[in-house]
Amino acid sequence: MDRVSFAERVWYESPVPVFIEKVLLPLGAVTLGYVIWTNPMQFDVRHRVALGLPVLALLYFLSRALHLRNEKIRVGAKETVAKPINSTIPLPDVISPSQVMRDSPGGIQVGRDMNIALNTERKLTDSAVAMMIDGLRVNKCPITVGVLGTGGETEQLASQIYMTVRKAIPEVGGINHGVGFEPFSGIHLTYSPVNPPLAAVQVISSAFAASKIDYLAEAERRRSPGSIYIFVGFKP
Repeated sequence: MDRVSFAERVWYESPVPVFIEKVLLPLGAVTLGYVIWTNPMQFDVRHRVALGLPVLALLYFLSRALHLRNEKIRVGAKETVAKPINSTIPLPDVISPSQVMRDSPGGIQVGRDMNIALNTERKLTDSAVAMMIDGLRVNKCPITVGVLGTGGETEQLASQIYMTVRKAIPEVGGINHGVGFEPFSGIHLTYSPVNPPLAAVQVISSAFAASKIDYLAEAERRRSPGSIYIFVGFKP
C-alpha cells in the first residue's frame, strides 16, 4: 500500500476523524480555557501567550482539516446522487415500487387507489444475506461500512450489512459514523476505479436489489485501489 492510499484510508475510512472531533478538540478547548484563563500554574502574561498560541493554532488546524474533509465528502455525495449508476458494468436495476391497482371499476384508472409495496424496514432478506455471504467469500476485497449519524433505523441497517460482510470477510473493520455530513437518502455504494472489484459490487448490488433497498453504485476516485465503501443514508 503506497503512502497516498494509506493516508486516504486513515483519513476517510477509519475512526481517526471521529476521535479528533469527539476527543482531541474538546480536550484542547478545556486545556486552553483552564490553563490559559484560570492560570493555576501562576504563569505570567508572556508564558500564557506562548503556551496559548500554539494550542490555539493546533485546534484551528484540526478544525479546518475536519471541515475540509467533511466538505469534500459532502460534495462527493451530492455528485454521486446527481449521477446515474455507472453503465460500464452490468449492475441490476434498482427495484422500483410495485404498484397494484384495486377498487377501480370501469377499467384501469391511472393514479387511483394505488398500493405501493416497499421494504419499509430496509432490511436484507435472509436469501439476500446468504447470497451476499457466499458471493463475498469468493470475491473478497477491502470493504468499509459507514452510516450517516448514529442510532435509529439507519444504524440498524448498517449493522446488518456490516455483520453480513464480516461473516464473509472476518478482517473487515468496524462501522464508520459520519457525523456532521449533509443528509442523504438511500445507500451510496462506491468503489475504486483502480483495480475495481466489479464481482463484489455485483454481489452487493444484487443483495440490495433483491431486498428492495434503494441504492446507488458508482466508481469514486478517492477510494483505495480495489476497495468498496458502503455508506448508509436515511430511509427514503
